[in-house]
Amino acid sequence: MIYSWWCWWYGGSFGSRPMIDTYGLMAIPLAAFLAAFTNKSFWKQGVVGLLLVLMIALNQIQMNQYRTSLLHWDSMTRKAYFSIFLKRNWPEGYDKMIQIPDYEKALKGENEY
Repeated sequence: MIYSWWCWWYGGSFGSRPMIDTYGLMAIPLAAFLAAFTNKSFWKQGVVGLLLVLMIALNQIQMNQYRTSLLHWDSMTRKAYFSIFLKRNWPEGYDKMIQIPDYEKALKGENEY
């Protein structure tokens, strides 16, 4: 239901604004996942902890990219994303890598590219 709207990119934010309402529900499986590692070995806890730290670091890097318009809010392509992955500057030819969606086609339910 959350993503049944015609505009899948939801108007220019880094995250997914409609998902905010579900954070409370999503916290339950996250807590259960983390609780499952409380009695595990030090190494398993370390791996899970390291993965969490790396995911948080990636989020912070991408938030910075979004704030500087490097991570485009609706026009990213696979090629554009991987050309800026963990970088702070625009790569050469970046403007040719992004693909702006056709809003009118999206509104009609057609392929927006």
